[in-house]
Amino acid sequence: AYGVAGLTNEVCVVMVNKGTGKDLVGGEVGGGVSGPVMRVNFESEITRRDLIGRDVLAAEDGATTSTFVDGILPQMMSGPYIGIFDEIDFVRPDVAYVMQRAFEGNGLMLTEDGGRIVNPHKMFRMFATGNTVGQGDEFGMYQGARPQSMALLDRFTVWVKVEYMAASDRAKLIESNAPTLNGDLLSRVNQYVGEHLEAFTSAKVLQPISPRTFLAFARAVETFSTMGMKDATKQALEATILDRASVQDRAVLNGLATRVFS
Repeated sequence: AYGVAGLTNEVCVVMVNKGTGKDLVGGEVGGGVSGPVMRVNFESEITRRDLIGRDVLAAEDGATTSTFVDGILPQMMSGPYIGIFDEIDFVRPDVAYVMQRAFEGNGLMLTEDGGRIVNPHKMFRMFATGNTVGQGDEFGMYQGARPQSMALLDRFTVWVKVEYMAASDRAKLIESNAPTLNGDLLSRVNQYVGEHLEAFTSAKVLQPISPRTFLAFARAVETFSTMGMKDATKQALEATILDRASVQDRAVLNGLATRVFS
């Protein structure tokens, strides 16, 4: 889907469930479309000036001069970049309007720089990622996500929902990051991750398990086992997952781990 959007020059939004590895999307997009990636992470403090640019004062030959410095959006558009707008559902809706003309492919007018028009490079592509569909947080898990204008959402012509990794793909990822785990232990780690994900998606626990977390768990198991630590798997699980869980989640996850690793 990333490649199709890139080749057809569509504006694509990638909606990602918690724990599916949204941080990997930029790399996948770059690999699928073939181009350098520039990413902007949205949060409530991102302003129009951050996106468009601003005048900067400087001393030159004893005089103070003003120079306009491009923001992240014209910088992206000026080259063969893949622009990743990460967590776009966290941007302030009034700030998001700045991007609408760029999303239409009609260039960007910099009124702050005398009305200069920035025309997009022919290989410039735009993707956005988010945990919601732009209508606010439906699950109470993404504090700060904002409902976005339908005028903005309509500019995205390709929508992609990223599902959780298949067990076989998880196994390959775990093996590549913890290569000394023996086959049985790797299989059990992968099984635990699958059962944790099932518990999360069925609302038995509120704590997700992302690729970042389960790889940290696998590496901890690998390290503690190499050190000959007693109950290496239990210690790794507590250090990376259980010690940050709520009391209720900890009880459920501990039960899963006992069944898988005993």
